[in-house]
Amino acid sequence: IIAYPMYQEMLRLGLSVVSVHKGFPGQVSQAEAEFVKTTDLEVATRDWPDLDFVVYHSGYFPPPGDGISLFLQDIAAMGPRENLYAEVGSTFANSLFSPDAAAHLLGQLMDALGSARIVWGTDSVWWGSPQWQIDALKVLQIPESMQEEFGYPPLNDCDKERILGLNAADLYGVDVEAARGE
Repeated sequence: IIAYPMYQEMLRLGLSVVSVHKGFPGQVSQAEAEFVKTTDLEVATRDWPDLDFVVYHSGYFPPPGDGISLFLQDIAAMGPRENLYAEVGSTFANSLFSPDAAAHLLGQLMDALGSARIVWGTDSVWWGSPQWQIDALKVLQIPESMQEEFGYPPLNDCDKERILGLNAADLYGVDVEAARGE
């Protein structure tokens, strides 16, 4: 509720995308760690349907945390929200230490939100050039065994194009065809 005046001002100014840092609590106290949990998104996305909320890191809590489990629980509890997006940032980079973990991460997000509401991010400031992450996503597949066991959809080229940029272009009002011609 403390952010509501800012949301109102955003709408007044014609802004519509709220990027929120959730997950990766770093070196903070237990009380401060509450601010990077995703539990406040249900109310914010409900109360502000004209704003799109991009959840950086998909609410990832590194080990000994629970990964994106809290975020997935929060999504399931709130029901469909067309104004909620998951940004993968360092979460995807961390998952690449195990190809199965990367497939599981994207499978969970696609199952919960669909590929049209996953936004690419690299956190290049921490990881350096993002090319290795881009290359990894381009070849990543969700194994049939995971699709069968967990009900994940396959990860196809259309999904990858959305995740790698088309979703963000849509969110920020970028005309992809015009931008390609520049």
